[in-house]
Amino acid sequence: MSRLLRSIAFLVSCAWPVSVVAQSVPSPTKPEASSLQLVTTDTASTLSLQPIARGTQVQINDRLFDIPWQQWQLETGVIQTGIGDTGLVDTLGIQLNSSNDPNWQPFEWFGEFETNAIRDDRDRYLDISRLALANGWQVRTIGDLLQIDMPIARINQARVGRQNWGKRIVFDLDRASAWQIEWRDRWVISIDATARNIDNNNTFDVQTSAGRTEILLDSEIRTPPRVFTLSDRPRLVIDIGADPVQDFDILWHSGIRWRQQMLAVGDRRVPAIWLEVDPTQTSLSLRPIWNQFDTQTGTEALVEIARRNHATAAINAGFFNRNNQLPLGAIRSDGNWHSGPILHRGVMAWNEAGEFAFDRLSIAEMVVLPEGDRLPILHLNSGYVQAGMGRYTPEWGSVYTNILDRETIVVVADNRILDRIETEKAGQTDVAIPNNGYVLVVRSDSGTVNRLAVGTEVAIELSSDPADLDRFPYIIGAGPLLLQNRQIVLDAESEQFNPQFSTARAVRSAIGRRSDGNLIVIAVQGNVTLEETAAIVRDLGAVDALNLDGGSSTALFLGGQLINRDPRTAAPIHNAIGIFIGDR
Repeated sequence: MSRLLRSIAFLVSCAWPVSVVAQSVPSPTKPEASSLQLVTTDTASTLSLQPIARGTQVQINDRLFDIPWQQWQLETGVIQTGIGDTGLVDTLGIQLNSSNDPNWQPFEWFGEFETNAIRDDRDRYLDISRLALANGWQVRTIGDLLQIDMPIARINQARVGRQNWGKRIVFDLDRASAWQIEWRDRWVISIDATARNIDNNNTFDVQTSAGRTEILLDSEIRTPPRVFTLSDRPRLVIDIGADPVQDFDILWHSGIRWRQQMLAVGDRRVPAIWLEVDPTQTSLSLRPIWNQFDTQTGTEALVEIARRNHATAAINAGFFNRNNQLPLGAIRSDGNWHSGPILHRGVMAWNEAGEFAFDRLSIAEMVVLPEGDRLPILHLNSGYVQAGMGRYTPEWGSVYTNILDRETIVVVADNRILDRIETEKAGQTDVAIPNNGYVLVVRSDSGTVNRLAVGTEVAIELSSDPADLDRFPYIIGAGPLLLQNRQIVLDAESEQFNPQFSTARAVRSAIGRRSDGNLIVIAVQGNVTLEETAAIVRDLGAVDALNLDGGSSTALFLGGQLINRDPRTAAPIHNAIGIFIGDR
């Protein structure tokens, strides 16, 4: 049988009508390839899988989740349904296992399964046919909504045992059921099940209502528990004090590998989740993304920023002021400075050919007057302000709003000063930024103000240090710089970071480049210092690396969801690095 026919046979065996209660489970044969198109090398034939329905919301029993899904109809008339794989982890509780085939994914969910992985330009969908058939689900589509009705399980008993690393709680169920974990001032594991007379043994509380049971762990337990299922009889296991993540290595897409592992840091082990990205793949690209492209003001959850920008993957990037929600560091996209670098801090620069550079960066601008005198501009498109002059261009937005009290705003269009506006209280004066010009903002510098009379012709000179970075159309800044040429070059003081920032332990995010050109995009979930972060990324093979904004900002996004933490615990951010498949 040809590969094409084997693939068709697999899809036919695993698909089901739009609404069905399934009774039996066929055993699949692993296909050679599958995506939106099944391509077979032995026959050079292609079977097109055109979506017939798609959406961004999945309802499991009475709960609604933001998860991408799609349905495809084969030429045979059979319908296949896929749900975003990271969404299935968050909402169903499946545990993905290592795989070196982006089209085929093994996983565990009250048993071991394998299934087709089907991809489009942004997401990766797992065919849930076998789960539906095995567990008696009803599946239907209603517009943008994929609705899944699952039978409610029953918790028969719970047992608590001590292990050398902590406690293990085991819940015996009468059938498999969806479960989720979230942080609500304590860890809460929710399962679609009823429960009666469960002894909590002073480790957890149980609340049951309307066919749903919540297991509330003791509020003193801060480290995430590891939750998984067993199959010989349906059991939900909660390990408190064990390693919170399972090691795996998944080739998620050609050029994107998803990994998580417990890493040694001195005498401790900390969980880390990262992506290995090949930027030379013609189907992949990177660019800075932020809240709104028509203004630099505003913060939002990374999940929302990434989804709006249609990113496949993303990680939080540069610093920002949480009060006025303005950027504090370099953001350059398509050769335009949307936010200029500050304080000679670390940046990552790149181009569409997959070339990258990591260094500390400053830019110097001057206003050139008719007589040749030059007035220094301290910052370009920046929320970092100090006495002196800043410049704001249309890349900042259509309007500049005074950041400090008593600023002087000088409007320039076609290289001529058109107006000079005196402001009073911060945040109360809006001035339009000309499309063919910019505004100069003078703060506590009357001498400079007196040189900028209405009608004066002016020019701008700009230079970069180092000059080589100016050739890169994309730059993102954060800091401190961690690695250059395999050497730890951490110098938080020279980049004017607070001394406590340098020595404190915190959740960290970073990006690095290996000698083979691949990128490491990492979230370290354990509390580590900057020095330890530099050592971690170097041990993973990075030769150059940059620390990104960390702590509550640390967020790693893939396939529509955060993969490193409960999104409710992630703070809003200003900007990120987006990774794209296909057209942006």
